[in-house]
Amino acid sequence: MTTCEDKVARCEALLHHEFQDKLLCLEALQRSGHRLPWNGSLLKVRKNEELAILGDAIMKAHLCEWDVATKALITDKALSEVGAGIGLESCIILNDGTVKVFEKAMASTVEALIGAVFCDAGETAFKKLPETLGLDHEYLQPVSLASLFFP
Repeated sequence: MTTCEDKVARCEALLHHEFQDKLLCLEALQRSGHRLPWNGSLLKVRKNEELAILGDAIMKAHLCEWDVATKALITDKALSEVGAGIGLESCIILNDGTVKVFEKAMASTVEALIGAVFCDAGETAFKKLPETLGLDHEYLQPVSLASLFFP
C-alpha cells in the first residue's frame, strides 16, 4: 500500500518541486476530506477545492489572450490530460470506494497543485510549472502578479 508520504514524494518528483510545506502538497492531492495518516498521526486534511480555485486564478492571471488560451489550456479536459501525461493519478487520494480518477478530479488536482506550489514557494516556482507540466503555449506569458495589481 502506498503511503501519503510516498504520494507526496512522487508528486514532488513529477513536478520537479520539493515542497517546504509537505502538507500543502498533501492537501492538493486530497479529494476525500477524510483524516489521513501522516508521519504516525491521523491528520484532518482539507479537500483540494480552495487550492484548485487559487491555481485556476493564477493560471488565468498569467494568460495574455484570455479567450483562445483559456479554451486551449485550462479546460478540464486539457488539465486532465496534463495530469495523466505526467502520471499524477498514482498520487491522488480518492474518496473511499472510488477506483478511477475521473477527468474533473484530475483537472482539479492539477489546479490545486499549481495553487500549492504558488503558496509554498511563490511566483518564481509557479513560473517553472508550465514547462514541467507540458502547458507550454504561445499565449502563456511570464507576467508578474505584482504588475497586475501595481501597474
